[in-house]
Amino acid sequence: GGFKGKAYTRTHTVDLDEPEGLDASDTAASAHEHILSAVGGCMMVGFVLNATRQGIKINDLEIALEGHFDNILKWAGLDDGNPGYGKINAKVYVAADADEKQLKEVWKLAVDGSPVTQTVARTTEIIPEFEKI
Repeated sequence: GGFKGKAYTRTHTVDLDEPEGLDASDTAASAHEHILSAVGGCMMVGFVLNATRQGIKINDLEIALEGHFDNILKWAGLDDGNPGYGKINAKVYVAADADEKQLKEVWKLAVDGSPVTQTVARTTEIIPEFEKI
């Protein structure tokens, strides 16, 4: 069946797949694409929250993320190193009723206060477990 999968959170289901070039059918975003979506989504919520607290009306808001793998060949077992993102670029495009200085401060608050962004940006201990069923 290729690389199709599902993730379950609370009452929601998220489909997962890989791009066609990896012998998959590209029917859904990949897990690493979901990481970028989660980071961007959390930054967006933080931006709106902090702007609203300061009485700023947002007319348009877009956050573009681009991830850069250190060595994706490790994922395929073909090399050593870090298979994950070595860096993620995040750029906000915003039209709002505030000056540039104030909007940059809101952006900083959104990035610094984002639980998802800070989880990805810092070392987070992962405790793998295994159970045969």
